[in-house]
Amino acid sequence: MSFSESPTSKVISTTDMLSLANDTFKLMFGETEIAITASIILPLFVFGVVGNIVTIIVIYRSPKLKSKFNYVIFSICFSDLISAMLSPLFLYRRTWGFLYWNLSDALCKLALIVVWVSSFGAGFIPFAFIFGARLINRHASNPERAWPSCASYTERLGMLRMYSKVGYSIFFYIPMVLITVLSTRIVYIIYLRKIQRREGTV
Repeated sequence: MSFSESPTSKVISTTDMLSLANDTFKLMFGETEIAITASIILPLFVFGVVGNIVTIIVIYRSPKLKSKFNYVIFSICFSDLISAMLSPLFLYRRTWGFLYWNLSDALCKLALIVVWVSSFGAGFIPFAFIFGARLINRHASNPERAWPSCASYTERLGMLRMYSKVGYSIFFYIPMVLITVLSTRIVYIIYLRKIQRREGTV
């Protein structure tokens, strides 16, 4: 299916399409930008993996650190460890693998969904059916030519758009609202107890 035949072509404005069709494709970054980005992300990758593993081991092996608060830290470290371990894939997707994804299609899907799954739950697993790695005609007059080679399929943009509305609402926006409300409530309760202690009523 060509982009012009796609039922989701309305998501791209006519002005954007004409602009893309008339311009010669050119990467927005070069070897210098890639080197700078890699020099920042790769040390953070090493620090994130080592630091989180050490923290997890210390909390797990120390009886004195087994508290509810530290269990929360343990959970955050585990999630951050997964994110850190996948950061080289994200770096590759946006740099060396932007034009041609030479890794497996499974790694493409992994790079795009695991952090979402580890952060918000299994609701983002369906993204695996919407994203994949494929060759893109960089000089064709269609809006996807400037996308990474590991991205959503053009013919599934409608599915992506619909599921993003549902998925983000259920697994992102609603939890964020609940967290905000509960956090405010907890702060209020702590404040009341502090006042009660001062007055000697507790």
